[in-house]
Amino acid sequence: MDEPHKYSLWLEPDMESTRRLQKCINEVAESYNCEPFAPHMTLVGSATQADFQACARRWKEVTSSMVAKTLGLRSHNMLYQRLFIKLDVSLCASTLYTILGPKLRTQWRQRTPHVSLLYSNKDLESQTFEWLEIPENITFDRLSLWSTQGHYATWHRVHSETLH
Repeated sequence: MDEPHKYSLWLEPDMESTRRLQKCINEVAESYNCEPFAPHMTLVGSATQADFQACARRWKEVTSSMVAKTLGLRSHNMLYQRLFIKLDVSLCASTLYTILGPKLRTQWRQRTPHVSLLYSNKDLESQTFEWLEIPENITFDRLSLWSTQGHYATWHRVHSETLH
């Protein structure tokens, strides 16, 4: 039996934040011989196209962008959180709850707000990343629905709404 198609709902950074984060992602990916990917914060890992449309409509009703403070680099022993920038979204939590609506809030509560810099299973134990230029804040101004089926190098944007 075929698995249902997998979509994820992402917030993507504005142009300046994207430029800075993509530079970090590219540098780390090159160091670890891994594929780079688009900078983003995953809101929910399992969404539908209807979820995207509803969230985009609510977003436009409440705000045009969201700023998250960065809390430094972290690492987990997980493929998609091997190396990431932890985010403080406390000042915009109520906005996120409004945007996601009751159906998707549960998924959001289970997430650590972050922007990944490396997707890998490689060991980072002895590594320092002081050379990375991590921004103090990240502005998100795009809500996107991504097809996240299969290997991350094949993921692609299905829908996107700029939120200003």
